Amino acid sequence: MIDNDTALSTSYNGLMFGQKLGRLIWGLGISLDQTALNRTSRGYKSERSLTTVLLVPSVRVTFLSTADQKVELFGLLDVGIGMTDIFSEESDEEYVDEFGDEGEGDEVNPVILDAFIQFGTGVRYWVHPQLALSAHGGIRIDYRRLTYDADPKSPDYDYLNDFQSTVQRTGTFTGFSVTGIF
Repeated sequence: MIDNDTALSTSYNGLMFGQKLGRLIWGLGISLDQTALNRTSRGYKSERSLTTVLLVPSVRVTFLSTADQKVELFGLLDVGIGMTDIFSEESDEEYVDEFGDEGEGDEVNPVILDAFIQFGTGVRYWVHPQLALSAHGGIRIDYRRLTYDADPKSPDYDYLNDFQSTVQRTGTFTGFSVTGIF
């Protein structure tokens, strides 16, 4: 079962620190993403906040450049891996679900592993010898694994809450970036 609580991020929002060596720029980035989900149904309120933190090793390699080296065509490769944490808050009011059961709902927070790989090409324009603007795009593959670990020794154990689920998405991406060399 996949619902909105397991949605994959559609962007890589991050900051990379690295080094430029000739035609190669490499570094390690960090990506932070937060999503808020709010639901209301028959007096029952649920608020969830998903926070994703990814470490992203990145490589940029210049293939072609103009004679004055102000415009470059480059290839890129980014690989991200990290975790998502879910913070949940539910109303204290009891509700009746679609099966007629009353209760406050089961709160089983999953362990979520996130990963992505993206590769593509881009164009970089050096506005100043230490500052460049880039536009890039390519192919991106996202992967998310959710593991719900319920304690089988708990008196409230329900085998339905003890499972794994995966989501994979392949698509295209585009982006803009600013590169500063210091």
